[in-house]
Amino acid sequence: MMSRLLVLMNLWVMCAFGISCTHAQGSPLLGKFSATQHQGQVNLYWQILQGNSCNGIQIYRSSDSLQFERIGYIPGICGSDFEDTNFYFTDSFPNHSTVNYYYLELGTVGVSETISLLVFSSNDSYRVQPNPAQDQTTIYFNHIDVGEYALRVYDVRGALVEQSLTTNDYFDLDVSGWPAGSYMFTVSLEKDAPFIQGQLIVQ
Repeated sequence: MMSRLLVLMNLWVMCAFGISCTHAQGSPLLGKFSATQHQGQVNLYWQILQGNSCNGIQIYRSSDSLQFERIGYIPGICGSDFEDTNFYFTDSFPNHSTVNYYYLELGTVGVSETISLLVFSSNDSYRVQPNPAQDQTTIYFNHIDVGEYALRVYDVRGALVEQSLTTNDYFDLDVSGWPAGSYMFTVSLEKDAPFIQGQLIVQ
């Protein structure tokens, strides 16, 4: 248990300082490791690169990046000598309205990097962090369909001050040159009516 804790602590330190996180033996094993959310659940996806293998995969989750609990297990030999191998796992009961942290324990090989995802409550349609904002802020929102999303931001007089498009589930905003005050924003899918209306405060 102590040796495993030391491995996790070392990986956490490397990730915190921007050093590439791979498995314990130092050679790349995972080509991708990502998390997305849909209807209150988190979908994990990872890819074991060709020529690599492990014996069983355990999936861990945390709400503080320190105390993890196992939430899933995929038994058997994973990986292939001939092609990349894709894996999928659904966390049906993530911690809502907070950041969830995930990592994989790859049997006989080591552990993956830790990834994180802000998970909405099923009642939330968007979140602004930070809010109030001074320089940079991000508007996260729930996807309702695949497509391009439009953001429009208005000042208190109703004048349009910002608009942008994305296919992601967030908008990054540079508000450093905006006058302090309250702003309203809408998010819509392509040319449809807005399905989100929210408020952003700039200090």
